[in-house]
Amino acid sequence: KQRMARLTRRAALLAALIALSALAPGAGAAPGGQGGDATAPPPSLCPDALNCTYLERRPVAPEVVWRFQSLSICGANCSERYWVTDTSTGRVALSTPEVRGGGIVAVARTNGTTPRPAVRVILPDPEPTDAGCCPSYYRDTIYRWDPAQGRLVVDQSRRDPTTDFPGWDALRRALDAEQFDIIFGD
Repeated sequence: KQRMARLTRRAALLAALIALSALAPGAGAAPGGQGGDATAPPPSLCPDALNCTYLERRPVAPEVVWRFQSLSICGANCSERYWVTDTSTGRVALSTPEVRGGGIVAVARTNGTTPRPAVRVILPDPEPTDAGCCPSYYRDTIYRWDPAQGRLVVDQSRRDPTTDFPGWDALRRALDAEQFDIIFGD
């Protein structure tokens, strides 16, 4: 009897809350009176760009503390920038320079006990004389967590000429074989 009385009170409270929320100012009204959610949009990240795309991702593994963010801004050309933040501290562990055309950001697969796995970044690395469309090199860098510095630091880095680039499909297969999951990239 006591359990039934508690459930009945909870059901009545829930019904009252639903009824009251329908009476709240602006409930169910969107701009222009078309119905839906009336919450205000977030402020613009890039009001002067023709196109701006912000992405935020978390790896599936629950123990990983990384939050990955990407911002792509397009005018006559597109450029991208990437960040890796430690969600346990709120500190940026890695940020990349803005690069034309974007690149690949990947995270090492974990064994279930690694909260800060390696991060791999492959970005265009042009020569000063390269045309904006066509970098002569790509920089492939693996970053590992350094607890003393509280950030990701370069563990391995190599600069590959674009003439040696195997193609996006082959690169995806290579990253998969090397136990890296792509977070952002072609």
